[in-house]
Amino acid sequence: MKNFNGHLLRLFILAEHLQGGKLYLDYIFLSEIWTLEEPPEAVGSNNICHTCFPFVFSELPSLFHEFEQLPHGIIVYRPDRSLEVDLALMEFMGLSPYEFYYCFIPGHQNELSGDNGLSIHATPEEVGQHLIRFIQDKLDNK
Repeated sequence: MKNFNGHLLRLFILAEHLQGGKLYLDYIFLSEIWTLEEPPEAVGSNNICHTCFPFVFSELPSLFHEFEQLPHGIIVYRPDRSLEVDLALMEFMGLSPYEFYYCFIPGHQNELSGDNGLSIHATPEEVGQHLIRFIQDKLDNK
């Protein structure tokens, strides 16, 4: 791939890490947190958006020094600790809200690509592959 800007490079690092399948932390599947019939509140007890994939957020401090996991498990964005982690990820990766939903929220992929996209059962590898396709589309459309 060519012509990476800083934001796309960050997204690529995350995608490659997820695609590799060797995560630094244990995680649970999103499908273990909620079902499509009964989604919980948007932000859960660990300051993690429960409509996103937990393994995405849990890996950020291991990949990027801008994120930190506090002793009680909450992940914070060092440049602005007041930001919720999903908004911080959006800012850090340079994504619009629409792109963020496309990349990380199950069921929002068909709006841009026409495919069924990611399910709540998606694995880290599948999310990584999805992010690689997103990056390639962005590079192809420059």
